[in-house]
Amino acid sequence: MLSISKRHQFVIGMIFLGLMAATRGQHVATLTALPDASWAIFLIAGVLLASPWWLAALLGGALLTDMVVWNTTMSADFCITAAYGFLLPAYGSLWLGGRWLRPRLTGKLGDLPKFVATMLGSTAACELFSSGGFYFFSDRFADTSLAGFAKRFVEYFPGSLISVAFYAAVAAVIYTAFTILSLGNLAQGEHRHNH
Repeated sequence: MLSISKRHQFVIGMIFLGLMAATRGQHVATLTALPDASWAIFLIAGVLLASPWWLAALLGGALLTDMVVWNTTMSADFCITAAYGFLLPAYGSLWLGGRWLRPRLTGKLGDLPKFVATMLGSTAACELFSSGGFYFFSDRFADTSLAGFAKRFVEYFPGSLISVAFYAAVAAVIYTAFTILSLGNLAQGEHRHNH
């Protein structure tokens, strides 16, 4: 199981809030903008941040960022529908996937299949709630059907999964680097203490 100090969790949480604010609303990566990190943040936060209060903070950060975006760059009329409430179970699916995974991580290579399976399942559930909610409850589509939604799911899920996987890979590299540095500093401290 991961062991991260509360101070480091606070720093990670603040970085996540900043990253979400900086990327939210960017559905496609460009040379000047990274793709929306929100989905990956909820999954990774479930793994790294022990307190469930971080879920509330991230949900609040997402809402606040959306409100700013609606008032500055896009019409709130398009985004504010009954479907917006489906983001709660969508993001909750990612958070819960991370929470489920947290005690099962050992810090070994054998964690990779568990992480990939959790990422696939949680991202699929998030896509079902998020896209399904928008498709069926936003009143933006005249004739909705399960077949119509299945087509949209197949179209949009791969991009969502790639985005989550990209940020998860970056987080894994950063976490591994900090773990190695911490172990190196610990070994140096023990070496000095023994002399």
